[in-house]
Amino acid sequence: MLRIGNHFSGSYRAITAKEATIRQAYDRLKAYQRLEDGLLFYSKVPHMMAIREARENFPVPISIDFPQFERISSYLANSYVVSKFELEHSALPKLFYLDRGGIDYLVYNFETDRTEAKQLISEEFIFPKLCGFAVLPYQSVFLTGGKVRNSLGVTDLAFMFSPEHGRITKVANMRNRRAAHICLYANKAVFALSGKTEGGNTPECEIYSMKTGIWTDIAPVNISRRCASGTHFNGKIYVFGGFHEQEEDSIEAYSIDSNVWELLPSKLPIRLWKHSSCLIGGSEVLIFGGESTNREVNTQSVICNLETVSFSETAKLPMQTKWQSCWLHVALKGKVLYTMGRKGRIWKYAIDSKEWSSFK
Repeated sequence: MLRIGNHFSGSYRAITAKEATIRQAYDRLKAYQRLEDGLLFYSKVPHMMAIREARENFPVPISIDFPQFERISSYLANSYVVSKFELEHSALPKLFYLDRGGIDYLVYNFETDRTEAKQLISEEFIFPKLCGFAVLPYQSVFLTGGKVRNSLGVTDLAFMFSPEHGRITKVANMRNRRAAHICLYANKAVFALSGKTEGGNTPECEIYSMKTGIWTDIAPVNISRRCASGTHFNGKIYVFGGFHEQEEDSIEAYSIDSNVWELLPSKLPIRLWKHSSCLIGGSEVLIFGGESTNREVNTQSVICNLETVSFSETAKLPMQTKWQSCWLHVALKGKVLYTMGRKGRIWKYAIDSKEWSSFK
């Protein structure tokens, strides 16, 4: 009986110690949730994975109150990094403008209604000219390719950037050098599509997995193009226009599951490049800005229904100067699309009334 008592006493002490360890891990988890900096949150992933594994490897089931742990654990199971912002909010908190070729950038905060002028804290890094960028769900920015210096040519560099603190974190280089390409976030990954190299346009495309931190080649586009725009919808990526041998009106669709590009029979109403596109609700995409044929400023904007690939006109842009939207952050907040350009000028498009106007 004494041996049996000692055996169970030892097991009880081990379980109690393990429970204490998990409770401490949970306290750390709550602290990580309060982190506002996406890159800092990202750096804590190994610790969070250890928390998850410790709970899964616990020798017997125990009842511990872990509010939101299952949700976070589910994200971690797919190595998808989230922040407190993404868990608790759905509204766009900030809008960015990056001064490519320099270290300056602007951040407009919707909550405070203020625009802040900031600079990178790195003395060695600048925002590359003609680089691609994608704003991630936790409000960090993913930068790809471009030209760091005119004399150095096109790069294969990739970085994550924290607008909150101006910090740059290096990630694995792309497999291909490219500039003036499409860079977008979809399905927990960053896509770098087509663009140009020193020798001309490239059809090559690749994807960066947030799970593995590795770039992988995917199928090339049918028409190599630079300064095009792209949108993700219902398991497919749609690419509109761009510049091949001339301004393009072609549209391609990429199936993420089957890794196949399809050149669609439908065409844009006008030839466009340096423009932007953004999903504005349901299957509708707003396509606007940039330049049309003969480098003319495009003030026309159209709505594309991706289910039928049909087009309808909407309000014109209320400006006559060049509007190179593919370099700008374009995002939704409720039923309004916002985009910010140089000097903090912000334009908005009201989806319900289909009207453009100056916001700031």
